[in-house]
Amino acid sequence: MEVQPAPRVEVEPARALPPPLSPRAGLQGQCVGVADGDTISVMHNGREDKIRLFGIDCPEGGQAYGRKAKQYTSSLVFGKTVQVEVKDRDQYGRTVGMVTGPDGSNVNYAIVAAGLAWWYRQYAPGDATFERLETEARLAKRGLWADPHAVPPWDYRRGPSVGASPRPRPHPEPPATAETRPA
Repeated sequence: MEVQPAPRVEVEPARALPPPLSPRAGLQGQCVGVADGDTISVMHNGREDKIRLFGIDCPEGGQAYGRKAKQYTSSLVFGKTVQVEVKDRDQYGRTVGMVTGPDGSNVNYAIVAAGLAWWYRQYAPGDATFERLETEARLAKRGLWADPHAVPPWDYRRGPSVGASPRPRPHPEPPATAETRPA
């Protein structure tokens, strides 16, 4: 008995299964909150994820430009669908990522370019784009770079021991004038 070769069967190439969710995975959703200039909330898969913007550090709420940074971030993403390239998870459990706005622009880079954030070298070392954008903003004296004594938020959070001014009272008293000065 002679063995016949098996008939040739056309087989579709195997379709690759999607890779498991990894730290570099992405997510998409609507921005439903802006806590400050570098932290947003995105609805994704039916739950709200806090997103810490990778590679930047905006002034704190009590610092000069802190409110402007929050307003600017809000104008870029609030109520809009964004993409997040997940980079990591921080010590507070927040997703850390690069955010792309609905127009395709990189939100992290836009905030630095506007002069409303520092490039956070500790967490994004060697990022040539952050370096270039921060340098351009600094030279143009955009945003916080208009203040020659701007204090980086990582120093501000440590308090006066590193040269940061103490956190202001919620409603600082206006300076005394001849009309308001006690007699």
